[in-house]
Amino acid sequence: MRALFKSFLVPAACSFLLFLCKPAGEKKDIIRTKSYETFLSQDFRDSLTFIVTGDMQIDRNDSLETSMRPVMAMNQVEKTYGKTDNGFFIEGRWPVKTVRDSATGFKQKKIRKPSFVIITGDLTNNSADEELERFAQLYGQWPQAQKNSLVYPVFAGLGNHDIYNVAPYQYLDKVYRRIKHSNFNYQVETRNYSFTVGNYHFIQMNVFSGYHASKDYTWLKKELASNLSKEVFLVQHYGFDDFSLCKDSAWGVPEPDQAPGKCRWYKEKHLKKLISILAVYPVKAIFTGHWHLSGHCQLAAGKNKVPVFTAGGARDSDDFLLISVSTSSFQVSAIRFMGSSDNTKVYFDEFSMGSFAYDSDPRCKFVSTKPYHK
Repeated sequence: MRALFKSFLVPAACSFLLFLCKPAGEKKDIIRTKSYETFLSQDFRDSLTFIVTGDMQIDRNDSLETSMRPVMAMNQVEKTYGKTDNGFFIEGRWPVKTVRDSATGFKQKKIRKPSFVIITGDLTNNSADEELERFAQLYGQWPQAQKNSLVYPVFAGLGNHDIYNVAPYQYLDKVYRRIKHSNFNYQVETRNYSFTVGNYHFIQMNVFSGYHASKDYTWLKKELASNLSKEVFLVQHYGFDDFSLCKDSAWGVPEPDQAPGKCRWYKEKHLKKLISILAVYPVKAIFTGHWHLSGHCQLAAGKNKVPVFTAGGARDSDDFLLISVSTSSFQVSAIRFMGSSDNTKVYFDEFSMGSFAYDSDPRCKFVSTKPYHK
């Protein structure tokens, strides 16, 4: 009788009504979905601060310390050190030469807490289940973030390292497919999605625009055409640099799928198609990954000149991008971090927007090593 009684016991955290009791994991997923929907309903007015990162490539053989360092850096980005006029560094302020005030000229502006984080792909190194589990542990705990996890909502995309197994696809479905909001549009078949905050519209194309052939282009053009009144940002993993286009072995030993002449995915025809679309539908900027280093070029798409930013490498180059945009300004700076996960220092790197990634393709011309400000 005792065994029979025990089989009908309800966990303390559940309602006494059995049909109201949810498994712990499912309850957490519901909380997260509702939190995203609440986030998308906020009034962001005319200004926005956010982070763009990528290529954390969490590996099954990495220590937890290695995986945690970029998370801890992003969590304290408001304490980033910026350089003053006289060469000293001050905590929590944008560098003096990257922020302009219409009335007083250049000044130091306080770093606002980022509203969210965008990831340009390569969440994992091998698409392995255990790697994705660690990614979720570190980057997917908001709004119930623990001490060692990211404290912001995350809008993640997939890269070429994420497509060897179903786990990364399932993760995107689990996090984003349930979101029901007029400011969010998730495509189940391709996993591409878009979201709107305030007057800013973000389009996440994952590996690259055209990976799913005409389905990508049709959806992208529809997204762009229906958001002409907004400032639009496009996100994809592959960029417009020589490495992404398989023109440069980069590290001397190219990956098999990236060897010159052996591009398995991202080809010249995809780039040309995207440029033809952007010539008709202008965007504010494009954020890419894959290079593991920060970079900046200007893409010529017809009469439209589109700034392109490579998001650095959370795994091995210890940098990411901090963006501030408003009705009157748009600024992008590379953020460097150093130290262990429990003693991380973050600072602006005014010379990290390198030219090496854009040294031969005339369509995306290198502009400056300085932080971007317009």
